[in-house]
Amino acid sequence: MGLIHGFVAGTTVTLSALYLTHRSITQNTIEQRTILSNLSHTLATIPLPPSDIKVRPMPFVKRVSLVETMKDMWDSELERIVRTVQKVDWRGVREGVEDGIGEVVRRVKGGNAGQ
Repeated sequence: MGLIHGFVAGTTVTLSALYLTHRSITQNTIEQRTILSNLSHTLATIPLPPSDIKVRPMPFVKRVSLVETMKDMWDSELERIVRTVQKVDWRGVREGVEDGIGEVVRRVKGGNAGQ
């Protein structure tokens, strides 16, 4: 009788687990259905905006020609160059050039004095 008792006990445990799982899934489904129904009802009661508002169509945008694109590229390049030139410290450049010329003059004078 041990074999029959084991089979019955195993079947009982398996069926109990299946029943409890099915009941849990059913309860969750009912609860979710209730929540979704309440949300649907809430959304249905929200007033909609008046339908007489007219939607403006998107404005027509003319495509730019190749010549205009090239002009824009030229202008942006010129602006970049001008901004670069404006950022230069011209006093520092002048002092550097003066120092370089002074060094050349000293070497030239120093070279002539040795002859």
